[in-house]
Amino acid sequence: MATTATQESLNSSAAALRARLAALEHEMAGLESRLRLLTAERDVVVYGLGAIVYPVLTLPPEIMGEIFSHYVENPHIGYTQDPGRGPLLLASVCRSWREICLSIHPFWSNLRIFPPRVGLDAFLSRTECWLSRAGDEPLDLEISRSASTQAVLSFLSRRSTQLRTLKLALDATLANAEMAGRLPLLEKLSIGTSMDHQHDWPIMTCFRDTPSLREVQLSIASPRWISLPWSQLLSLELTTTNLFNCLEVLRQTQDLRALTVYLTNRTIYTSRDDPRPLILAHLRTLNFLYSGDGLLLDHLTLPALESLQCSYLNDEGANRLMSLASRSSWPLRRVRLANTLARAYIPCLRYTPSVEEVEIYHRQYTARQLFELLATDTEGFLPALRALTIADGTADISYLNILEMVRARKSGPLRCFGYSFTGHSDLNKAAVEGIRDRLRSLVREELKVELTEY
Repeated sequence: MATTATQESLNSSAAALRARLAALEHEMAGLESRLRLLTAERDVVVYGLGAIVYPVLTLPPEIMGEIFSHYVENPHIGYTQDPGRGPLLLASVCRSWREICLSIHPFWSNLRIFPPRVGLDAFLSRTECWLSRAGDEPLDLEISRSASTQAVLSFLSRRSTQLRTLKLALDATLANAEMAGRLPLLEKLSIGTSMDHQHDWPIMTCFRDTPSLREVQLSIASPRWISLPWSQLLSLELTTTNLFNCLEVLRQTQDLRALTVYLTNRTIYTSRDDPRPLILAHLRTLNFLYSGDGLLLDHLTLPALESLQCSYLNDEGANRLMSLASRSSWPLRRVRLANTLARAYIPCLRYTPSVEEVEIYHRQYTARQLFELLATDTEGFLPALRALTIADGTADISYLNILEMVRARKSGPLRCFGYSFTGHSDLNKAAVEGIRDRLRSLVREELKVELTEY
């Protein structure tokens, strides 16, 4: 219902109406100006209150970005049962956090890609939107096994010059000429596959021209399956059941600094096994896993080896390891042995007097003999030992074994001793406390001792 003033205005002349309209607009403009001032003042008050209640809001964007970088880990796009912590979650908190996340290119340069079974085009559009946030940053990408792997790689070829790390899982050989010769930054390549190594697959050549490639992880490794710049590699990880293929690769990677070989007990020995000695003159680190008999060790000479990791060695494998040590005359410093009987690894340790760090991981195996030797033969058995770690200790180790070893070694180079054992062992809590009390009176400040029950 119109007010009296409004009704009277309707009966006025046009000039009066225009005057009244101007007055109303002037008054409204004043109120809007006042509202803007009040809103600005309110924002200041809210910010001040937030600074008291939520002091993180006052941090500069550079500091917030550094904090965020410790949160972001293994971001992904697509469905996975192992989600990472991506920048999108942080960006969804508030506008200021979103602006910070979107402005930091490295947050978007590391991505695990899980292609869907349907809707690939829409998925690739989202992937491109994600990667566009990375700007010109080098890209570290992982692509899960999928029927769409070839299509995803073709789509990503537009960014091939940015690829620094590429991890693939394949069901068949890869033919991608779009990337060939366009991978100047690629430093690390990982290819896992379930392909039958005896199948006559066409050779994969798209990674042959990669001048920066230094680190490679492969399963079913063979120069007849994939063409790589083998001679420039510094780090290599092989998973295979074929000893011949393994040796064939190693003969082309003479400049390696680090080598990890997973040879299963199903290792295939062929008539083509090459008896020629293989000298890896620059190799510093060898991880030799899941091959109890250690047949590969017969073919190697490693004069520069400093770090060695072995698992599941049996007596035959231990003998081969000792022969390798004898002909290599290596300056070994670190040894990590897992799931190996003491009767196998103790003779090996006798062959390595230069070793300073030893880690032993047991599963139902005894370390009593090791403790006894460490206590009774300080000059002949691991005389340079500085750090000893034993995990999965069993119940047959009494506190006296530990005390005697520490007492014998405390005046030598030993600086760190760690022993972890299961809650089912005879080292109950009372015994552990008793050990700790005795050790406090034995050890010097420079010797760190840790006993852990799990």
